[in-house]
Amino acid sequence: MMWLGLYFKSTAAESAHHLLHETITHIAYGYSDQLNWLNPNTLILEIERSHRLHQTPQQLIADLLIHLEPLGLMAQWGIAPNPTAAELMAQHQIRCWDQASLIECLNQWPIEQLDVDQNTQCALISCGIATLGELKQQPNNQRLRRFGVRLQRYIERLYGEQSAPLAHWHPTEDYYQRIDLMDPITHTSRLQSHLEKTLVDLEQWLIRRDRALTHLNIRCKHEQSSDPQLPDVVIHIGLAQPSFNQAHLKELIALKLDTLILKKPLTTLVVQGHSTTEHRPPQIDLLSGHNQDQTWSDLLDCLQTKLGHQAIASLKPHPHHQPEKSWSWTPPNTTQSIADHRPRPTWLLNEPAPCDRSQLLLEHGPERIETGWWEEHIVQRDYWIAHEPNGRKVWVFHEHSPRTGWFVHGIFG
Repeated sequence: MMWLGLYFKSTAAESAHHLLHETITHIAYGYSDQLNWLNPNTLILEIERSHRLHQTPQQLIADLLIHLEPLGLMAQWGIAPNPTAAELMAQHQIRCWDQASLIECLNQWPIEQLDVDQNTQCALISCGIATLGELKQQPNNQRLRRFGVRLQRYIERLYGEQSAPLAHWHPTEDYYQRIDLMDPITHTSRLQSHLEKTLVDLEQWLIRRDRALTHLNIRCKHEQSSDPQLPDVVIHIGLAQPSFNQAHLKELIALKLDTLILKKPLTTLVVQGHSTTEHRPPQIDLLSGHNQDQTWSDLLDCLQTKLGHQAIASLKPHPHHQPEKSWSWTPPNTTQSIADHRPRPTWLLNEPAPCDRSQLLLEHGPERIETGWWEEHIVQRDYWIAHEPNGRKVWVFHEHSPRTGWFVHGIFG
């Protein structure tokens, strides 16, 4: 695994600290679904599984830092094969891209720069231990007796010998954003402008979660000096069909604001979105990518027009005792079913492949198929459902004529 550590030197006020954390975390979640704050200033995320989408890990990191720039924070970063080491590397801007380079770096690491308490550092130095490598050379039982279990576990996690228990961050089910305005809003045109900017962030939030929006609630608060009896302005938008079409939401907000009259200036906006459990993206033309929201029949018409009628076909069952002859091609949307409750694999090999009977765990069978005696291709087989050593479920048979032995004929999905 490859872990990226981001260390932030921030002088932001404590009141804004939580909001910064949330913003940074949502941005980083677009690059990895395994991330966590190990301390208030260090965020770690696993990037090995996602860096291929950005060609190289360096490109992923560069893109992430570009998206963090508008926050105005100073970010240092480091790389290591485990999260504990990534936290330490980020504070010193060191990149260890593999385990060998990490071990070499840690062995030379000064005790003064180790992320442990001052008393432990003094105890190590007083014992003549200057580097982490010298500490690692001490026998485990002596190190445990002299310096305690806490340091022992920390060293093991730094070297990747023990995994760190992490509870990875996950986005909330509902979208929430509070906007405190420096310049109060007195007209609906400015209110619409602020809300349209928020929709950009909302859409990205939904895309990252593969969710679709069903309801959007907007609460607008007045100045504190205003009449306390004046209620908040509440805008509720319900969608007939779950979606995250930004243009459609802008249109709905504009319709709501057309009839809205602001009696007092607005200073705070609170936007809340409730999402469904899943979003199914619309079908897109495989060839041009322009035709969206097509039905299945529309897609077939386009494919047949571009590729020809002979290029599109479906499969349908065909009554025959031999499995390899029990299907046939048919035009699309004309598939017929045949009542057959016998277990059959969804994938038949073009030619049965020889297999080792001793490596198979027979689960169900035999089912004897003996046919073709009136033709030249006589078949005498006993079929079984079996499992291979790797766990794959297969359809195998023991053939009696014209050849002998065991063969794999199909694979269950």
